[in-house]
Amino acid sequence: PRLTFTTQIIKEALRLYPPAWAIGRTVVQPCEVGGCELKPGQFVFMSPWIVQRDSRYFEQPDRFMPQRWSDGFEKQLPTFAYFPFGGGPRVCIGQAFAIMELVLVLATIFQQFRFELVSEQPVEL
Repeated sequence: PRLTFTTQIIKEALRLYPPAWAIGRTVVQPCEVGGCELKPGQFVFMSPWIVQRDSRYFEQPDRFMPQRWSDGFEKQLPTFAYFPFGGGPRVCIGQAFAIMELVLVLATIFQQFRFELVSEQPVEL
């Protein structure tokens, strides 16, 4: 719990690079979403990659800014503006474990190594 900045780094990395770029669901009962009528059997896809880069929810959305996760920022977000592990009744059961593991691994690596950018080398996906 004391690794707050490390947790912010992980949350920001998951915002920009979620484990799954899209999550699909099958419509089970008729409904309307954003003015679009959906019928049972149709597929609906939600994309954390797109939603989590929306400037309505994230200032400078394409920029890596771990500090954005301070001061209760996450609680101010609308539901599902941030959902790297899905959400609702089908949210990833391993979400809490994955975040804890990522934080501890990152903290352990940075205790033992120092990293430097190679000058003039572009950082690419």
